[in-house]
Amino acid sequence: MLAIDFHNLKESIHIEGKKAEQALPKSLWETYSSFCNTLGGIIILGVDEDKSGNLIPTGVSNSSLLLKDIWSTLNNKQKISVNLLTEDDVQIKKIDEKEIILMHVPIASREFKPVYINNNLLSGTYRRNNDGDYHCTQLEINNMLRDQSDKTQDYRIIERYSLPQVNLETLDMYRKRFMMFFKEHPWNNLDNQDFLYRINAMDINKNGEYHLTEAGLLMFGNDFEIEKEIPNYFVDYQEHLDPAMRWTNRFHSGEGSWSGNLYDFFFRIIPLLSTAFTNPFLLDHEEKRQNEPRAMVAIREALLNCICNANFYDVYGLVIKRYPNKLIFENPGILRVPVEKAIKGGYSDPRNKAILKMFSLIGFGERAGSGIPEIFAIWNDNNWPTPQIKQEFNHDRTILTMEFFDTKALMNDEILHHPSYRAIYEYMLDHKHVKTKDIAALLNVKEPRARQLLKEMIDKHFIIALGSNRNREYELLK
Repeated sequence: MLAIDFHNLKESIHIEGKKAEQALPKSLWETYSSFCNTLGGIIILGVDEDKSGNLIPTGVSNSSLLLKDIWSTLNNKQKISVNLLTEDDVQIKKIDEKEIILMHVPIASREFKPVYINNNLLSGTYRRNNDGDYHCTQLEINNMLRDQSDKTQDYRIIERYSLPQVNLETLDMYRKRFMMFFKEHPWNNLDNQDFLYRINAMDINKNGEYHLTEAGLLMFGNDFEIEKEIPNYFVDYQEHLDPAMRWTNRFHSGEGSWSGNLYDFFFRIIPLLSTAFTNPFLLDHEEKRQNEPRAMVAIREALLNCICNANFYDVYGLVIKRYPNKLIFENPGILRVPVEKAIKGGYSDPRNKAILKMFSLIGFGERAGSGIPEIFAIWNDNNWPTPQIKQEFNHDRTILTMEFFDTKALMNDEILHHPSYRAIYEYMLDHKHVKTKDIAALLNVKEPRARQLLKEMIDKHFIIALGSNRNREYELLK
């Protein structure tokens, strides 16, 4: 059952209110299209806005007739391209003795997008932003049409490109890495053309000729030739480690000093990102320090996810930004599955399946559908802020923000300036589990004071408590 709290309820990217006192407003179906093509939402019929912009129930005069009109229109192919609603998605509610109609509109799966009205793809396709519904551009429509097929765009044969357009240095590095994983693999004995064919970087056209696929060009081509085929192609790495400088390091595909392809971009970035997790821990007390290897697993997954879901036909390109305390991965294109589903995992639907396969053959991204959940799990294990996935429309963009901080470094700074915290911490390095009485004896204070200090260290995420109050023990937060 749909539930709406009308307390200070306002229109948003997910909520739209309409009067509909006597009849269905024409704009209803524009909103239906926009919700289907964006993030889904709820349409409320029988409401109006007050002076503060809050939605106030005004009611509909004949809810059963309006309901009949809704279903009649939804099932009319001349009016609506596809009906995504079930009976449970459209309900009559009574609020303040006034009848209203709630319509829950889901996100359309990619095979149904774009959802359009009045049998007109170009003029009848809408999306949603914070300002309401808007007409989709031709580029947005083309992007949705391109995503309909299960066979992704990167399998497409590019007839004008073949082996001469391959950057042989890049290909040689890929083949060496492939050989490291599969020393006895029969593909190691193939010539370059046949090898590229086996990994879907080349394909055979109807005339029996070998040509690069889009994936092959993106992975092994040179940027100036990639741009001839995909004019909006652009990959960019930026470091912003000094606020006084626009950037402390930057390179991008168009600068001409390197190939500009995806394979080289990936392996140029990984070493730079790894340096974000090498801060020393001051108070190790002979404790072996971990160099955050799992954090780098998450970073590689994030970068690979960014590449494999990028729509290089859209504008603004793929951008990786490094800051002192966060990493931002931006790719053109929205996810082909709802964000919630991507975070939950178990389902893989990348935009560039051929590229993902090429990376999986050399040890990256082989666990389909688990990359994003693993990013979230690793960040949670480090007690870092939950990663944020934001999707923008017009132009389509997915932005993954991963904030981090050196927990131990932060802890050290405060511990070094707090004698009691430091004494407790150094004691707990040698004693895995301690009780309040142990800390009271250590500091020569009464147990209530020891308990207070321990609670402060829990609140600061230095230690954790185990067990009930009576048998409570404390240990260091790893």
